[in-house]
Amino acid sequence: MSYIIQPSDFGGSSVYKLPQDTLTVDRLQSIIDEWEQRNLRYLLGGVLYELFIADLVNGVPQSQRFINIYEPFFYTEYGCVIESEGMKTMLLGLVWGRYVELYDVSNTTQGTKSLSSANSENIGLQNSKMYDFYNNGVDSYRAIQYAICQNSTDYPEFEGVYIDKKTWL
Repeated sequence: MSYIIQPSDFGGSSVYKLPQDTLTVDRLQSIIDEWEQRNLRYLLGGVLYELFIADLVNGVPQSQRFINIYEPFFYTEYGCVIESEGMKTMLLGLVWGRYVELYDVSNTTQGTKSLSSANSENIGLQNSKMYDFYNNGVDSYRAIQYAICQNSTDYPEFEGVYIDKKTWL
C-alpha cells in the first residue's frame, strides 16, 4: 500500500517522469507498494514508522515533529550542508531508481523510454540518471536521519538504518 507517492507523481513535468501507459503504471504501483514502505521503515525504524504512518492524512503528516522531517529543509552545521529535498522527493528518487534498475529503460531527450528498437542497443545503466536520482534520494534520506539524531528528544523511537549510495563503477 502506498501512503505518500502514486504512479501519477511520475508523470507530467516531473523530473522523475516515466511513461503513464498501463504496464508502466502497474509496475510502478507494485514497486511503490513494496519500496515506499521498506524505505520509510529503514529511514525511521519500526516504531517511529508506525507512528509516522498513523499521523498521515492524505499522504501528509499532521504533527509538527513529522512535518519537520517530511518537508524540505536546508541548513549548515560545522561547515557541512544538511539538505533534504523532502520525504516525498526522497521516495520518488529511490522508487524511480528501483524502477529503472528493474526494467529496461533509459533517459532520452524526449524522456524515459523503453529500450526496444531494432536500430539501437542497450549500452547499460551508465547512460541513465538512475544513480543520480537514487543517490539524491539517499542524500535526503541521510539528511532526514541526521536531523532526527540532532533532535533526538523529539524522536525517542528512532531506530532507522543507514543505506548506501549506488555506483555503476
